[in-house]
Order: sequence, then structure tokens, then C-alpha cells
Amino acid sequence: MVVVSPTIAGRREWFALRTMPRHEFRVFERLQQCSVVSFLPQYKAIRSWKKRPPLLLTLPLFPTYLFVYAETNELRGLQRIPGSLGLVGSSTGPWPLESFQVEALRRGLHLRNPEPYLDSLIGLPVVIVRGPLMGLRGVLLSRGNQRRVVLKVYSVQGAIAVEANDDEIEAAP
Repeated sequence: MVVVSPTIAGRREWFALRTMPRHEFRVFERLQQCSVVSFLPQYKAIRSWKKRPPLLLTLPLFPTYLFVYAETNELRGLQRIPGSLGLVGSSTGPWPLESFQVEALRRGLHLRNPEPYLDSLIGLPVVIVRGPLMGLRGVLLSRGNQRRVVLKVYSVQGAIAVEANDDEIEAAP
């Protein structure tokens, strides 16, 4: 279990903000209108129905979650945004996230064809040593000649699979 230090007043940190189901984009837009730095990881998926042609959709990578970069004194206002359910944390306060992980996802997630991953995490533990997601740890998966690394994001209880080249990953120590 990772123990995260309490937030320091006056210091900006990343936090996970929970939203009502299917309200992620609305809350994200509202945060943008309020000039709050926020990050909503997304992926593209093709959905098909019986009586309609297939449609390419943009969906949130972590349903009901997005990330905000704020000071502790700004957090109370964020929870009042329509569609917001509150920040991830405990009764003592919200839990800050590890900045390097969120920044790595912001920097390179769109380049790695991300998708949600719902299966169990069984595989070789690896660390990404090159590229935009450098420094992140995950589990290596192989499907044919395609390599993917599953990254676990504990604060939102989700996992995502991203593309990885052989020269970008090494076995974790």
C-alpha cells in the first residue's frame, strides 16, 4: 500500500475528482471554463448497434474520474461543480496523486493507443525506460506480435493498456 503525504497548503498537486456516471465531459468542460487545469484521459472505440451503422466514439479512459491540478484551498469549490461527486480521499482530506505519473500520462497517453483493461494483471513486471511514458511501471502483455503494457492507476481503481515497443521497456527490478 502506498502512503501519500498530506497536502501542503499553497502547493499545487494533482487530485482525482469523481463524477456522476456519464458526466465526465460536462465536468471537464466546466473546469476548463473556470480556468482550472484538468486532465480527462480519453480513448477511441467503435460501437455498433443493430439498426445503425458503427460509430467512432471518444470515451473517458477512467469512467467517472478525471484529474485536477489545484491548491488545497481551491478544492472545495471544485466539489460544487454540477456533476461532481467529490475528490478521492478519506475523511481527513483528499489524497494527492504522484505528479510524475499524471504528467507522464498527459504527455504521452495519446501517442500509445490506450484502452481500458479489465482482466487480471498477470505477466512480467516491467518499467518503461524510453518515450513519453518513461518511468511508469506496469505488466507486459503480448498479443501475437503486439506488445502492450498494462498500467494500474490505484487512485481511480483502474488499469489501462498502452502500446509499447521492445526497446522502450525493461524488466522491473
